[in-house]
Amino acid sequence: MKWSINAGRLFGIKFRIHVTFFLLLLYVFFSDIKEGFGQAGLSVLFVCAIFACVIIHELSHSLVARRFGREPKSIMLLPIGGVATIDMMPTKPSQEIVISIVGPATNIVIAILLALVGGPSIAAAFNKSVNPTASQLFILNLIAANIVLAVFNLLPALPMDGGRVLRSILAMKFDYLRATIWAVAVGKVIAAFFVVYGFYSRNFLLALIGFFIFAGADSEKRQAIYLAMLAQRPPDLTIPPEYINLEQDDRITRQ
Repeated sequence: MKWSINAGRLFGIKFRIHVTFFLLLLYVFFSDIKEGFGQAGLSVLFVCAIFACVIIHELSHSLVARRFGREPKSIMLLPIGGVATIDMMPTKPSQEIVISIVGPATNIVIAILLALVGGPSIAAAFNKSVNPTASQLFILNLIAANIVLAVFNLLPALPMDGGRVLRSILAMKFDYLRATIWAVAVGKVIAAFFVVYGFYSRNFLLALIGFFIFAGADSEKRQAIYLAMLAQRPPDLTIPPEYINLEQDDRITRQ
């Protein structure tokens, strides 16, 4: 993708960061600068911690997809979240459900682990009616953020995880294309609500997410149509087994 920076590899999967992500960090920093450099830095650190959880979320999708024979290509970090690019999602409903559900499940696991680490001290602070420390609030807010990520991603809107689960459930009874069309319709309704409510409440990030869901839903529909056409392709259009590999310097001449 254009305007992205190569940030190395995770488990052999290319990891990229879109430059607009750094604009988000700058926005967060300067929004809280009036409360001091310490608070602004802590806010940036909290955003980075949330997106670290997003990376783990997307990585879980990619690794499970690899287990089903689908090769993950990259993970892109954007201001609105992360996107894992896989060569092609499996059309087998049970496999797509597992790949989709593992992301939100990972966020729940992260929340549980954070609660086990910081929960006792946070509970003790509240029981003593003492204001929690900055680190305790940091962990508490990160737990809440992971729960929100899990619930939000389970909304039945393609291309989000919940939309993929919905499509897989429909595909158990109907063909893949019809299941995709219905799931896309549901996703577009939710996306339109995000856009309208986002502009109404001046929550432009929510509106941007709505636009992203709407565009992603169209992409899922096009891919499903392509797969349906590919499945109906006549056998005589397939590549015959007696083909010849040509090298770059080979010449083709008429006999």
